[in-house]
Amino acid sequence: MIDKTVPFHIATLHGTLYGNQAHDPYAPFQLSDLQAKDFDYWGLGHIHQREILSTSPTIIYPGNIQGRHRHETDEKGCYYVELTKTTTQTEFVPLQAIEFSSVKVDVTTCENIDDVERIIMKSIGNTNAYKLIDLTISSHNRHIHTMEAEGLIQELIDILNESAFDLQTWQYIYQYRIEGQFVETNVNNHFFIGELADTLEEMSLRETLADLYRHRTGRKFLDDLAEADIKQAAKNELFHRLLKSGGQ
Repeated sequence: MIDKTVPFHIATLHGTLYGNQAHDPYAPFQLSDLQAKDFDYWGLGHIHQREILSTSPTIIYPGNIQGRHRHETDEKGCYYVELTKTTTQTEFVPLQAIEFSSVKVDVTTCENIDDVERIIMKSIGNTNAYKLIDLTISSHNRHIHTMEAEGLIQELIDILNESAFDLQTWQYIYQYRIEGQFVETNVNNHFFIGELADTLEEMSLRETLADLYRHRTGRKFLDDLAEADIKQAAKNELFHRLLKSGGQ
């Protein structure tokens, strides 16, 4: 029973919105059930991605205050909520110590490594926070694969990281990957490499890396790696070397 003498009623709930396929259905609830209750504000827990589910009444997942790994990107924090008799004002307040960020750049028009550097620097920009960056470099031009094979991309990443090391608010590219339609097109037009691509897709990563998964130290690092990312990195490296050696 709601006490009418109390000016505002606030509720908290730890659970998953019914139908959310991205998370395990822990204590699932219907949004309509929460909206039907006589509460002025609902603060929700369990989901680490912040989201406003409703404004009448206000129902919010504030998320967590610090991203735990590379899949929990962008700012993390809490909501400052101010209730009045007629309105509800909310303001997100960043609290993370380090922000995980995913950045994707298209360097198709780049002819040399200096052009690539300019585009990456422009995309990353300045920051007022400490950031760990997962960088995806996309290109439909074979130049990027030549630069990668010659070690120029890794050298560029090292230079960018070193230049930002002494800044009061630093950014660090902790990993990068190359994506390119050029490689995929040549792969699809080459029977042997196409068969190799199919084999890689069908391969069980856990079986292939069974010895590493059984290793007490090594397996803790494997748990943080997505199988799709490992396969894509392996494909890129293998295809680049094959095509460079005349496999096209």
